Amino acid sequence: CYFLYVDIIIIYLHYISSLYICLKQNAREEEERVRDEAQLMEFVRVRQNLRKIHSALQSKATNS
Repeated sequence: CYFLYVDIIIIYLHYISSLYICLKQNAREEEERVRDEAQLMEFVRVRQNLRKIHSALQSKATNS
């Protein structure tokens, strides 16, 4: 009976360990997704600013 409890505890510990590894991996993937999203938003902001600058320069050249 004692060995059965030990086996159950070992199985449970393996299960908890697997869950922990999975949660860690999910957290890493989420951090990467958030970082990628932030980089994309920065790219969009830079692109919008470049378009504004280009438009202003074209406007200035047209008015000159």
